[in-house]
Amino acid sequence: MLTDLKHSPSKVASLRKRLARRFAVLDDQFRVLVNGTELSVEDRGYGNMLQYAWTLGARGKLAVSQSRAKVFDLESQVGNGAEAIDGWVGTVKRPGLLASDGESGNRIAVMVRGKMAQEDMLGEMGEHGVYSAYVVGEIYADFMDVDGEDDAATTGRQHLREDDPRYGKLKEKIGRVLKRIEGRWTELRNEEGVRQACESPPIKRWYDGLPANLQGPARSMLGRMNTLRVDTDDERRRLFLAGIIAFEGLRLNHMLDRLDSITVSPVNFDSVFEKIQELEATAYYQITRNRLDVIKKLNDFNDDNELERIVQNHLYENLWLLDPSWSYAPGTEVMEKTVSKKIEQADKDLGESVTKARLDIKYTTVAGKHVVIELKRPGRSVTTDAIEAQLKKYWRVLKREFHPGELEFVCVLSKRPDEWRDSDEAARAEKSLEGINARIVTYHELIERAEKAYAEYAQSKKRLSGLHDLVDSMKKEDRDTIGPG
Repeated sequence: MLTDLKHSPSKVASLRKRLARRFAVLDDQFRVLVNGTELSVEDRGYGNMLQYAWTLGARGKLAVSQSRAKVFDLESQVGNGAEAIDGWVGTVKRPGLLASDGESGNRIAVMVRGKMAQEDMLGEMGEHGVYSAYVVGEIYADFMDVDGEDDAATTGRQHLREDDPRYGKLKEKIGRVLKRIEGRWTELRNEEGVRQACESPPIKRWYDGLPANLQGPARSMLGRMNTLRVDTDDERRRLFLAGIIAFEGLRLNHMLDRLDSITVSPVNFDSVFEKIQELEATAYYQITRNRLDVIKKLNDFNDDNELERIVQNHLYENLWLLDPSWSYAPGTEVMEKTVSKKIEQADKDLGESVTKARLDIKYTTVAGKHVVIELKRPGRSVTTDAIEAQLKKYWRVLKREFHPGELEFVCVLSKRPDEWRDSDEAARAEKSLEGINARIVTYHELIERAEKAYAEYAQSKKRLSGLHDLVDSMKKEDRDTIGPG
């Protein structure tokens, strides 16, 4: 008996659990008391965490009798006669449930003569399947301690001797149990995956809308998603959504694979191309929604200089702000340096000052055009004549390298020149710039135009695909789950 031990209430609860897990027998014949309260099977803490449990014999059934798990009887024992094993192996809903008190419960303990002989056997089995991260259990192997035979325990009494012939037999028997459980666990998780996924109304609508011949593959896909390791229900739902989008992609590929074998029928081809358009529209619709989110955040800035600074720093890699059809083209860095050098040389030839790094000029290629973007410093005022002179200088230099029809120039500035308040002057300047395929846009106009373009696209394309509704509905579910920020 140990007395006067100093432990906080939380440490006492942890001590009770650890002690309860070290003894396979807790009954009238063998009692353990902590602070005068007897330990019981419930103190082991497995009851609330187990999702499924497989039992071997009466002792295994007793060990999980108080749990909420769905219990399956494998058989009375594994092996014959004196060398048989019994016990139980269970799986949890999420691997994170096995972690408590700073240690992992993802293990199978070996109990011999009512006491723990080895804390973990699972790590010795070399199991690498997904299911192994969900496993916990106890195996009773009394044949490891038989009078008249060598002691199977190591000197420290915390592990069984691996060079003992009985140890190899024990591993072989546990391996047989785990292989039977792995296949059944996968089936159960697949069934649970469909049920859990369809608890989300938008996913159920998607599933119910599939043709009968595709619901089987969809069930398999959702089931596989449910066997992947995630720690929260929210992550699981996002995984289901990713799986559905991938499924639709594979569905499309399957149709494309059949193009060569189907007869020439407008109906068949129409079905294939409609699905192509639907997937493309869905993918771009998601991109559009993400870009609208960026624009809305930009609109939240109250400081114009700060807004312009952010746009200036990020515009080059987000050219969709200038034109929805434009995107950043990696691999143009060498040409950008060449263009910058030619413009700098032109400045020198004209006797003009040259900015050391020329950070305000960017070059890229988009939609078959060579585009030069002049980014004016936030807050800087410029005249129409200055802008025209600068852009025309770029045009004269670069038309020697590229066809004039392939050149385009954009000047982004804080505000339009004061002269543009006169409509006639503004019209004259715009016409002059059109001659070299150049235009002026302010930082605020850039954001407003992008928002209008993307909002109109999102609204017009939204109705084209049921996947749009699925994405939007699940995003709404995420917001409802998380609650207001």
